[in-house]
Amino acid sequence: MSKRLGLLLIFALIAGAAVVFQAMRAPAAVSAQFEGEPQLIAATFSSEWCASCRVLKPKLAEALPEFSGRPVRFVEYDFTFGARDDMRDEAEADGLGGIYERFKGATGFTVLVDAGTGEIIDTLTMNHSAKAMAAAIEDALAIAAARASVPHKDS
Repeated sequence: MSKRLGLLLIFALIAGAAVVFQAMRAPAAVSAQFEGEPQLIAATFSSEWCASCRVLKPKLAEALPEFSGRPVRFVEYDFTFGARDDMRDEAEADGLGGIYERFKGATGFTVLVDAGTGEIIDTLTMNHSAKAMAAAIEDALAIAAARASVPHKDS
């Protein structure tokens, strides 16, 4: 029995080392700086175990500098350890509660959301190049800005 316990302990140590190794080489989180009210929210649904995310996130990170100081907020919901209440609360604070509930647990994509209406304008996947992602974000930003400038019926 002690031999079996020793093998289990070795297996557990190897598995733990593999998790630490994966975390160390994981792609950087998607982020960008914007202070103020955004017109567009780019919400990435990801996890460390998602192969599509390992392709998507570096491409998105390459496109981010073009939007520094622009009215786009980049957020990420990381489901590596499952859906959590704090993530739901964060999504609510971002104005994306309904979108979070719709997609929670799914990974490997970024939705471009009109911050004013909550409507999804476009979706980015690993199949987009960094240049195509930047163009899609630019187009979505223009759509959201145009919608924001149109007076509402009840105004």
